[in-house]
Amino acid sequence: MKINFWGVRGSYPCWGKHCTQIGGQTSCVSATLSNAQHNRIIFDMGTGIIDLGKELLDQGIKHITVIVSHFHLDHLMGLAFFKPIWDEGTTITFYSPHLSKGLDLETILKTKLFCPPLFPIPFNEVPATCYFKTFQTGDSLNLSKDITLKTLNLNHPGCATGYRLEHGNKAFCYITDHEHSAEFNEDQMLRFVQKADLMVFDTMFTPEDSKTYVTWGHSSWQSAVDVAQKAAVKRLALFHINPDYDDDKLLKIEKEAQALFPCSFLAREGSSIDI
Repeated sequence: MKINFWGVRGSYPCWGKHCTQIGGQTSCVSATLSNAQHNRIIFDMGTGIIDLGKELLDQGIKHITVIVSHFHLDHLMGLAFFKPIWDEGTTITFYSPHLSKGLDLETILKTKLFCPPLFPIPFNEVPATCYFKTFQTGDSLNLSKDITLKTLNLNHPGCATGYRLEHGNKAFCYITDHEHSAEFNEDQMLRFVQKADLMVFDTMFTPEDSKTYVTWGHSSWQSAVDVAQKAAVKRLALFHINPDYDDDKLLKIEKEAQALFPCSFLAREGSSIDI
């Protein structure tokens, strides 16, 4: 399984001299599997998905699976500029949690994002063939006979879902937009990510800043390290990075995290890791 980081920032994309080393696009991660049917699985549709879409078209990949953590704009804003949705030969299957009040991804795309005045083209005119599959958070899904996707409720305003992707003997966990605390299902979290080969975890804040932003639904790098140590995770990627943190500050955070958990690293836009 190969994991690629296409967007690693949280809240909004950033640009300029302060983010040249880490990158400025919002959340998007892909997993490339040996399985032919689900060769490329995408987590979230932040602005990072735009460059990924160009690569998928260049490689001729026509069957795509997209898994959405939640419906905040920074995790959806790249879809309209994701080139495969404008290719009539492409099939995209979207997996997303079903929220209360009848909200689901299909409804949001068709009635909010892909309609005037936000966007000029309605979703029903998108050329790609799109399928929407919803689930209740906590479900375990079989994407195919050898690919399992487990889900976990996260601590985030409006709800968010964490994922554990299992294929062969490898496990990849995607835990973003989550405010970790001992009071919010910590035991369940530790069981969920136990011995994962790679855990991507929300590290929006420093431990000091996190005290100012309690209830915002994001964690510190120290919380991520704590989870990784307790759950015997093999590698930890610091993710959903604060767009206000510059490269120098982030490189310092990476060193501090590695001093406590040597197998941790900053997720960098454009980087990849084999697990």
